[in-house]
Amino acid sequence: MCLKISAATTRAAGHTDCRDRDAPFIPLVVFLQRCISAAPLLFRYALAFPILGTLTYPPLMAGLPLRPVQNDLTSPTPVPVPRTPPKLISGITMALKPTPRALLFDVFGTCVDWRTTVVGELHAQSHAVLNSAAASLASRVRLLASDMTMDQWAMFAQQWRDSYKQFTRQSAADPASSWISIDEHHLRSLRVLIAEWKLEGLWDDQQLRQLSLVWHRLEPWADSAMGVALLNRLFCKS
Repeated sequence: MCLKISAATTRAAGHTDCRDRDAPFIPLVVFLQRCISAAPLLFRYALAFPILGTLTYPPLMAGLPLRPVQNDLTSPTPVPVPRTPPKLISGITMALKPTPRALLFDVFGTCVDWRTTVVGELHAQSHAVLNSAAASLASRVRLLASDMTMDQWAMFAQQWRDSYKQFTRQSAADPASSWISIDEHHLRSLRVLIAEWKLEGLWDDQQLRQLSLVWHRLEPWADSAMGVALLNRLFCKS
């Protein structure tokens, strides 16, 4: 039996705060305390299989082999391959019978802080070019990039994120449209935004491609790894 943790279930558990506007959030450690009381409502959202594992907890993964990374980046944190099935903790009392064995929940805004990561990367990479003696930038581009504040880069990042929503809606509305990968979409939309913000030439093609892959390197919230580790002691994961 699997449970999906969604916006409705987090509200049912009495938590209305949200770290990210794009995804409902409930701290994973707090969830362990609330899931028992919310179990009757959670039953309505029972779904398929869990999607845990992109976040790791260093003390629990010492000596474990690593999965190969399915892109051209080096994995920012080791991803352990489980050697044995998880041992469920006994003595947990829940209203549901049978007791759930697996959880399905969103990880994008719930477990990772995409906004801080992307905004920080945009700001850092722009200043890396501005401070590079080898960079040859047009005066207009240099002036515009130098004047960009963190708030402006945050607006840029939000527009970049919003373009993904438009991309998925268009793909669903027109099944006959040409297929492209998410990575290719992020690169194309980044180029469009750079043109709209009149920052053409700030980064070369190689730098743009590397920057577009920042979505592979999102930093977790401070309590995410610990929360996932604790959930793994109670529930199965894939």
